[in-house]
Amino acid sequence: MSQQFNRATLQGLRANKIEEDREKVISHFMNEIKTRVVETAKNTDERVYNYDYMNQSSQRMLFGSTYTNDIILDNLADILLRLRDIFPGCVVTYTECQRAYDGKYYDPSTVPESLLVRHMGNFGTRKRFTIDWT
Repeated sequence: MSQQFNRATLQGLRANKIEEDREKVISHFMNEIKTRVVETAKNTDERVYNYDYMNQSSQRMLFGSTYTNDIILDNLADILLRLRDIFPGCVVTYTECQRAYDGKYYDPSTVPESLLVRHMGNFGTRKRFTIDWT
């Protein structure tokens, strides 16, 4: 006898697939950050790690996701909670940094006004997760 699919089951298939894809991407994202932070702490004198994440089209290409939005930003609160759970006692933050003429990325809210006026240009932004264990 073949498997049967009632109306409620069929209606839930798409939502289940989207949730599976979301969890797959977020789990991969968490593992990638964790690996990089641990390697940085183990192999360097750095006490802060900045992770700049890829855009949503790269996420879909890598994971074959059926999720149509930016999974990371849509789940930012959950991701920050998970990161704080993985790295207790560390400061875990998310910022959208703006690139300046000097090629460095700055959090616009922490840059002195004079630097913002003179050096900040519209050369892109970087979505950055920072783990600080100082």
